[in-house]
Amino acid sequence: MQFPEDLQKQNIMRLNLKLIQACGYLREDPAGTKRIISGCTGIIRYLLIVLFATFLVGALVEMYRLRDNPHDLGESLVFIITVTKSMAKLVSLIRYRNEYLQLIHSFSDIYIHSSPLTMKQSAVMKAYISLANKLVKAIWYPSVIMTLAFLGKVTPPEDRDKDFVPAWESSSRVTLPFQTANSPFYIFRVTYATAVTTVGYYITTTVNTFGFLLVIYTTAQFALLANTLKYATENILELNCKAEGASKFRSKYLCVRVCVCVCVCVYIYGTFITYKMYLLPHKLPIQ
Repeated sequence: MQFPEDLQKQNIMRLNLKLIQACGYLREDPAGTKRIISGCTGIIRYLLIVLFATFLVGALVEMYRLRDNPHDLGESLVFIITVTKSMAKLVSLIRYRNEYLQLIHSFSDIYIHSSPLTMKQSAVMKAYISLANKLVKAIWYPSVIMTLAFLGKVTPPEDRDKDFVPAWESSSRVTLPFQTANSPFYIFRVTYATAVTTVGYYITTTVNTFGFLLVIYTTAQFALLANTLKYATENILELNCKAEGASKFRSKYLCVRVCVCVCVCVYIYGTFITYKMYLLPHKLPIQ
C-alpha cells in the first residue's frame, strides 16, 4: 500500500496488515519464496483455527459443568459465541484472501487521472487516517489490559480440589478444561494457558482492528469521491494553477538559458572582432 509521502507515515493499515501476515494470513510471498517458509505459514494459519476450536470445546465442557448456575451458564454461552465469531473471521481470511487483498490494494489508488491530491482532498484523507489511528489505540489498549488481567488469574482458587470451577472469571479455564491443580501437570497447565490466552487475544484484537480499518478506509474513499465531485471546479482550477505555475517556471528557465546563450555569443563575437582588429589593423577600412 503506497500512499502519498505525507499520508504514508500515518498509515496504520500497513502495520495492522503486517501483524496479520505474521500469523500466516493475507500473505503475498514472491514467486521465489522457499517452500519451507510457505509451509510453515500455512501450518500456523490452520493451527490458529484449531486453537480456537479447542477453546470452543473447553467452553462447551465448562458450560456442561456449570449447567446448574444460570449466571455462569450465560457467560459461557457468550464466550462460545465470541470464539465462534473469531473462527469465522479467520476462515474468511483464507476463503476470501484474494478479495481482501484486492480491497487493500485499492486503498492506495486514491489518485485521479494520476494527478496529486489537492489540499481539500489531502485534508479528507488525513482526517480519516487520524480517526483510524485513534480507534486502533482505543481497541488495543483495553485489549492489552484485559489480557494482563486474565493472565493474572491462571492460578487456581484457594480450594485446589475445585481447580478452576466455578470461578468463571478466568477465561484460561477453557484452554485446558481438566483437573490439574493437584497433579504434576499443573505447571504445564499454567504455561500452556498463559501462552494460548496471549495468542488468542492477540489474533482476536488484530482481526477485529482489521475489520474496523477496512470500514474506515473504504468510507474514506467514498468521502474523497464526494469531495472531488463537490469541489470539482475548484479542484480543476487548483490543478490548472499548479500546471500553469510549472509551465511559467519552465518558460522563465528557458528564457534565462536563451539570454545566457546570447550573452556568450556576443562575448565570443566581440572577442573575435577585438582580436582581428589588434592583429590585422591594415585590413580594416579607414572611416
